[in-house]
Amino acid sequence: MSKLRLYLTHSSLLLVFILAGCATNIPDAVRQVPAKPLSVAQVQQAPAQYAGRDVRWGGEIIFLENGSDSTDMAVLATELRGNGKPEDDGVLDARFIARVGEFLDPAEYAEGRRVTVTGVITGVESRMVGEYAYSYPLVQVQAYHLWPKEKPRINNYYYTDPFYYPWRGYGPWGRYPYWW
Repeated sequence: MSKLRLYLTHSSLLLVFILAGCATNIPDAVRQVPAKPLSVAQVQQAPAQYAGRDVRWGGEIIFLENGSDSTDMAVLATELRGNGKPEDDGVLDARFIARVGEFLDPAEYAEGRRVTVTGVITGVESRMVGEYAYSYPLVQVQAYHLWPKEKPRINNYYYTDPFYYPWRGYGPWGRYPYWW
C-alpha cells in the first residue's frame, strides 16, 4: 500500500507541475471569442444601435491620456487571432478609445504596443486627428491584456563559399551542383 501511495503522490505532483507550466496570465474574457463579434467600423456608423453590447477588440496603442480616475487609451484596431492577440499584418479596421478605470503607466503602455480589451460600448466620443474631427467608439474596459514586445527575428543563414567548405556541396548530405 505504501508503494501505491508513493506512486500516486509523485504522479500527482508531476501533474501539478505540468499543469502549472501550461498556465497563462491572459484573462479568460480576452481569450474567449464573443458570440456575435462586432467591428469597430460597424459601431462607428451606428453607435446608438450597439450601445451596451459586449466587445473584444485589440490593436496598436496610438496614445494614452491619464485622468484623475481613469485612463483613455486610443487604439488602432486590427483583426484578432483566436487567442485574442492582434494580428501583426491584420486588416486595419478603425480607431477606438478604451477607458480603463485605473492609472496606466505611459512608459509601459507606450505607442505601438499591442493590447486587447473586452468591455461594453458606452457611446462615441469626438476627438481631433490632426484637423479632422474623428468619432471614436468608447469602450468601458472590463478586462485587458498588454501583449509582450516581440523580439525581431534574426536571419542566421548566410552564404558560404562552397569551395571553402567543399564537403557541404557534395554527396547525399549536400546539394550538387551548388548553384541549383
